[in-house]
Amino acid sequence: MSAGPHPAETAQRRSREANASKSRRNAGIFTGALESRCTMKQTLHKTFLLEGETVTLRYVKQLCGEERYQRMMADAKEKFFADPTVELRYPTRNGILTIWLRPN
Repeated sequence: MSAGPHPAETAQRRSREANASKSRRNAGIFTGALESRCTMKQTLHKTFLLEGETVTLRYVKQLCGEERYQRMMADAKEKFFADPTVELRYPTRNGILTIWLRPN
C-alpha cells in the first residue's frame, strides 16, 4: 500500500513554488521599471507655467516660436535627465516660462 506525500510536505512544496514564481514575476517587473527609467527615449509629460499660470503648448509655441521652443525643450530635457530636481525657467517677452517635466 503506497501512500501519497504527507500533507505538510505538499503544503511546503506549494509554498516554495508560489514564492519562486512570485519572485520571478517581481524580478521581471523591477528590471523593466529600471530599464525604462534609464533610457532617454521615454515620453515626458510637460506642464508649462507663465508667471505661475498654466498655459498650453500651442500658446508657448506662439509666444516663443517653433525654433526657440525646440531649443528650450532640448535644453530642458538635457538638464532634467542630468538632475530631475533642477528648476527649468526661461525668459519670454511676457514673463518667465517654467517647464515641469515628469516621466509618463
